[in-house]
Amino acid sequence: VEAVGEGRQTPQAATERIYAILNALDFVPPLFELGNRERRHTVEFDQDHLLELLLWFKRSAPAEVRDAYFTTSTQVER
Repeated sequence: VEAVGEGRQTPQAATERIYAILNALDFVPPLFELGNRERRHTVEFDQDHLLELLLWFKRSAPAEVRDAYFTTSTQVER
């Protein structure tokens, strides 16, 4: 974004870079589809999507994400 403002990059090139970064994130649930150009809103949080999200956190999320959301207060280092 700064490169566009400074005239060092076109808006199209910046857009491509932003979407590439969003697609590479491993700590965002795939359900959110942040790198999907066609998606203009977040997912509908119905029961099925919430279950899918919970399963991703419990099974596939990076350890630091899992630990941040599923560690009990007695397990957290003080």
